[in-house]
Amino acid sequence: KRLVSAMGGSIQMESKLGAGTTFSFTLPFDYGSSDAEIEPSKRRTVKALKILVVDDNVINQRVVAGLLEKDGHTIIATGSAEAALEKLKEQSFDVVLMDMEMPNIDGPTATRMIRAMPEKEKAMIPVIAMTANVMKEDIMTCIQAGMNDYFSKPIDPENLRAMLVQVANKEGTFKIVNMPQKPLGNELLNTSALMSLKTGMRPDELDSLLKDLYEKTESLIAAAETAVAEKNYTALAGRGHDFTGMTSNFGFDILSRVAGEIYQQAKAQAAVQDLAGNIKKLRPTYEETRKAVTEWLAS
Repeated sequence: KRLVSAMGGSIQMESKLGAGTTFSFTLPFDYGSSDAEIEPSKRRTVKALKILVVDDNVINQRVVAGLLEKDGHTIIATGSAEAALEKLKEQSFDVVLMDMEMPNIDGPTATRMIRAMPEKEKAMIPVIAMTANVMKEDIMTCIQAGMNDYFSKPIDPENLRAMLVQVANKEGTFKIVNMPQKPLGNELLNTSALMSLKTGMRPDELDSLLKDLYEKTESLIAAAETAVAEKNYTALAGRGHDFTGMTSNFGFDILSRVAGEIYQQAKAQAAVQDLAGNIKKLRPTYEETRKAVTEWLAS
């Protein structure tokens, strides 16, 4: 329904108990010249939007900016909810892309604060959640906080663009739908996720982004090793969260899964030896993944 609506169409359903259900839809198209070679995303070109990206991880900010600036959108990024709220007071935006988990003020809390702003136009701005965890409870948290929708990491560029079409067309409050989260694969490298970045960015942009990713990853591994030695569950949860979303955006499936387990274990304050076992997997898995990326880029 969301895709059909984004393209200006309508969808119908007919259902009869014991017989089955039929879904049909109509889409309006104009006659025009041949454009078979045009990318699908370009066929749904919308006006340029001013987008506020709120994420405490700079790598994630750059991934979103790299994908959307190519479409002509203006991206303003902040690393905290506090900074985002100040930006909203000072400037006007068309939409907010909000990370769910951040230190001090998380995404749902920040959204409630936006909805309580005195200026009606700013209080009603569309807020789309960005999350690496899409469970039923996460969806309910989004709804209860007043968020309009969400997209999961790794980012699906077409899914994100479809949401922005709705924002640009001012189609009103679009409802969260219970879309299944894409399961992480069993490969070191999910090349489809990496290909989305490769096709969405200039080669020098991707090279720079990977260099910064590797530096950030090595820093996070060292921080996680220190945190488990100190039995610091808060720090472990923070490092696990950073790691999960960041690596999933690049298709580092196994590394992202291990980081997700560390995050969940830290939140539940699991036994330190269990956490330590997963943290020992981080460095060798990272090194294998990095080698796989180098080989894929060279192929």
